[in-house]
Amino acid sequence: GSGISLYYYFKNDIWFGIDSQSTSGSLTSTSSSGDTKYEVNLNFSTNYLNARYYLIESMPSFFIQGGLVSRSWTIESVATDVSTGNKGTFKTNYPSSALNIGLGWNWISDQGISGGIHFISIVGGSPLHTYEMESGWTCDDACKANYETAVDEVVPSSTAHVNIGYNFNF
Repeated sequence: GSGISLYYYFKNDIWFGIDSQSTSGSLTSTSSSGDTKYEVNLNFSTNYLNARYYLIESMPSFFIQGGLVSRSWTIESVATDVSTGNKGTFKTNYPSSALNIGLGWNWISDQGISGGIHFISIVGGSPLHTYEMESGWTCDDACKANYETAVDEVVPSSTAHVNIGYNFNF
C-alpha cells in the first residue's frame, strides 16, 4: 500500500522513525458450481515505529531495524447461497500490536532526494477468525480450514518496501 515515512537522524549510525501504510480492496466472485456468491473486503492500516542501526562504516547505507507495529487489519467475507439467500459471514481481525524486524538499504543524494528498499517481518499474534452463520447454512471444519488458508495466502508476514522521498535539513 501507499504511505508516508518520517525519520529523525539521531546520530551517525542510529535513526528513529515512523512508517505508515494503508491499503484496502474488495472482490466479488461466484463458486465454480454457481451456487455460492462471495463478497470479500480487505482493510489494512499499519504504523511502524522503529529504530534503525546502520551497521558498517564502509557501507553506511545498510541497516537493521526493529520496533513496534500498530495495525488495524480486517478481512470480511460474506458467502451467500444463491438459491436460498442464506448468508455466512467470516471475519478476521489481527492483534492491534506486534513487533517488526528488518533490514534494508537507504541512500540520500547530495540534493536531498532519497530512496531505499527494506525487507520487514511482522511478528506477533495470530488472527482471530469468527464465523456467523444464518440458519440453514453451515461451515464445518474443512470450510473453516479453507477460509483460514485463503487468509494466510493473502496476508503476508514479511513485506518489501520501496520508497522515494526528500530529506529536509533544519
